[in-house]
Amino acid sequence: MRTILNDAGKKKRYPKLKSPQQPFFLVHYTPLQVPTAWARKCFDNSTSRLTILRPKLEHMWANREMGTLWWSIPKHSDITVERKVIRSWCARRARNALRQALRERGYDGVGRRIGGGDGDGKDARGLEGLRGSLELWVRREVKRAKYEALVRACGVIVDSIEGYLREGKDKLPNGSGKRAGTARGGTYKHQARSRRDASTGSAMG
Repeated sequence: MRTILNDAGKKKRYPKLKSPQQPFFLVHYTPLQVPTAWARKCFDNSTSRLTILRPKLEHMWANREMGTLWWSIPKHSDITVERKVIRSWCARRARNALRQALRERGYDGVGRRIGGGDGDGKDARGLEGLRGSLELWVRREVKRAKYEALVRACGVIVDSIEGYLREGKDKLPNGSGKRAGTARGGTYKHQARSRRDASTGSAMG
């Protein structure tokens, strides 16, 4: 179960995605719109060497489209022993495989339904599109895998997200609300505005 604090500060639990085992990725998924682990490090005041990137990242996350699938391809620790060019190549293979798996199931690159459907953008079973946040941590096996195997693995992951959203469509967030706050609380727009006010002396002290 994943625990998230809602706007009232109360804990709300969502079931964990059960994705079939495969050797290429570690799968982290939540139905909420949340930033990546790397972005959260940049939002953290204690990570001083990354603070220069914070304004740009806050703007990006505050204006990112809601109700879509926010996905990223971080690199798992066991692939960090490879040279940078190999790590980048593996990540690129994984990105291409995920995009192809989405396309084969009738979604665009961010999980919106394209073509077909019932005229309202929904498929025959009532799913408008994919939403939430997905991190596929690339493992070293991606280096040796055939591309077709990566596409199949990504397809299984997409299928599991589809099933998860269908089963919980009346209980899960619909993707049209506020972004989940960081560990320090609040939405990204609110946090960015508070910092600007503080820097200009307009914040109440």
